[in-house]
Amino acid sequence: MQNRAQGDTMRTFGPGELDAPSLVAAKQDQRISVCLPARNEAATVGAIVEAIRTDLVDHLGLVDEVLVVDDHSSDATASVAAAAGARVIDASRVLRQYGHGHGKGEAMWTSLY
Repeated sequence: MQNRAQGDTMRTFGPGELDAPSLVAAKQDQRISVCLPARNEAATVGAIVEAIRTDLVDHLGLVDEVLVVDDHSSDATASVAAAAGARVIDASRVLRQYGHGHGKGEAMWTSLY
């Protein structure tokens, strides 16, 4: 852990410091989404979504949804992610009033919205 100035708050945790049952208990009535920015990730996105959905949504109940923000993929990223259980959002259809961009940063920014 890094040094911190007096009064600063650092929210950094090491591996094993937080266990799943404690996280589920702390969640209470909050809704938690896992947002994955993606572009041309058809080869890998399905397994990632399925692992998150199986372990964190279905088994633990810690996560409520897996959201894939698809940024102009030219492959089957969106359909593979949806088939694995994700809600897929087309990045180009989010926050249009701010213009449009491409890339991981754009997908991450729109997933926060």
